[in-house]
Amino acid sequence: MRVGHLTAMAALMIGITPGASHATSTILTYRGTVLSGIDAIGMFGDRGVDLTNFTFEAIYSVEYDIPDTFEISPFQYYVSSAGLPAIANASLTINDNTWYIDGSSFALAYLAEGSVSPFSEDEIYASVQSDGPYVSRMTTNVHSQSNDFIEAPDFSIPFTYNPPVDADAVGEFFAYGFDPLDGLPFFTGLSLSVTYVQSSGASAVPEPAIWTMMVGGFGLVGAALRRRTVAVRLI
Repeated sequence: MRVGHLTAMAALMIGITPGASHATSTILTYRGTVLSGIDAIGMFGDRGVDLTNFTFEAIYSVEYDIPDTFEISPFQYYVSSAGLPAIANASLTINDNTWYIDGSSFALAYLAEGSVSPFSEDEIYASVQSDGPYVSRMTTNVHSQSNDFIEAPDFSIPFTYNPPVDADAVGEFFAYGFDPLDGLPFFTGLSLSVTYVQSSGASAVPEPAIWTMMVGGFGLVGAALRRRTVAVRLI
């Protein structure tokens, strides 16, 4: 079979028909500085370091449109997985060290769009908690006193926003458990100031079967190209 034919077959296999995804995905990115907090056990570098004024990047990956995990009102979009399969995970990076929070205990994302809100205010909120290896939770909230950065009452439209100095744009991270070195209880708590927020907009998350077809399709193309390369070398 010719490479062109295999490529066409792979393209058909990769094509996703309407309704083939079980969820929609959005990436939320927050950046800013640490207002206060000490890294008790070295989650972000050396133990006992005062992280005040360090820069941070917090990233949430949120999946929604999963049955029983979202609620919609005329001006807000609310995604929660309390007691349900995790619909979000997050990471916090400080000083080139990253701590991951898998959302196994709790995950919530909330968006309000001011043009249809009775309060004429935009707001985006995200919070994720994990229970292992330590209980850790991160929450970020950007709240504007005017309708100036969110353009849709859901996560469908991407946006980037730099909150002004007087904006309500804050976050927190905490973790607690037992110190792996001495076994004693520890607590790390960080207050965050958000100076940048970005939403990637909505993108479909393929079903596992779709991923299998995609991998198979790429495999066919790769195999055909390898056979074609060998043939050329033999001539």
